[in-house]
Amino acid sequence: MTNNEVVGFQPGRRSLLWPAISAAAITTVISFGRMWRSSSTHPSWPLVIALVAGLFASLFVVFWAARLFRARREVVSISGSGLEGSDAQGHRAFCGWQNIVDAQVVHGNHDGYLVVSGRYLAKPLRLPLVLLNDPRFVALIDRHVEEGSPLSLALRSAGA
Repeated sequence: MTNNEVVGFQPGRRSLLWPAISAAAITTVISFGRMWRSSSTHPSWPLVIALVAGLFASLFVVFWAARLFRARREVVSISGSGLEGSDAQGHRAFCGWQNIVDAQVVHGNHDGYLVVSGRYLAKPLRLPLVLLNDPRFVALIDRHVEEGSPLSLALRSAGA
């Protein structure tokens, strides 16, 4: 990679499937349980199965589409001078390699992020942990940060 080359990474569609499936399954079970308890007469099993399958399918599509839309904003660009990504509100920001002062691994509901703080950043950058599945992503960062730096240590603690 030359010094002026920029390589972009974003979460893949497959990495977003499992969180969408689990969210749809949990929501379906909770919704169906509430409907079942509030109903005085229980419908026939074929109707129940059709309702559950339809509810799950529609919730899966909604959750996966929302994750795909959000993933479009989670593009991380790596260049010879630093990295660019989004903060928690989705605003793009750039941080030079020498300006990185802290990096932490943060796990959310179904998402994990590498939160990178920089000297001149108003808000920390959030790098999705699913990007660590791409060996090129880790190799490019390792090429630019020295061993033992906050970002290098956070990458190792995240499993890279």
